[in-house]
Amino acid sequence: MRKTKNILCAGLLALVIVLGGTLAASAKTKNKSLDGTVTAISSSSFTLKVNSKSYKINVKSSTTIKDSNGTAIKFSAIKKNDHVKAKGTLSSTTLSAKSVKDLTR
Repeated sequence: MRKTKNILCAGLLALVIVLGGTLAASAKTKNKSLDGTVTAISSSSFTLKVNSKSYKINVKSSTTIKDSNGTAIKFSAIKKNDHVKAKGTLSSTTLSAKSVKDLTR
């Protein structure tokens, strides 16, 4: 009986640790949509100014990039001062973009 209780307690503790880590990780990142002005561009990211705050938007090969009509465009079409909407996973001030829409083009 005591052995069963110990095993049950150990299993419950492991579950709490795993779930706690999952909850802590999800609290740090969240799905977000940002709408702002491009202030800088590099080879795989750009800086988006939203109100008075700047965000780094990381773009991967799997990121969908479209113009204001919904037509696919290349990352190179995005220019400084463009009005852009980016959706993805936000962690602090860095967004890993799933989709980008250039509302200027």
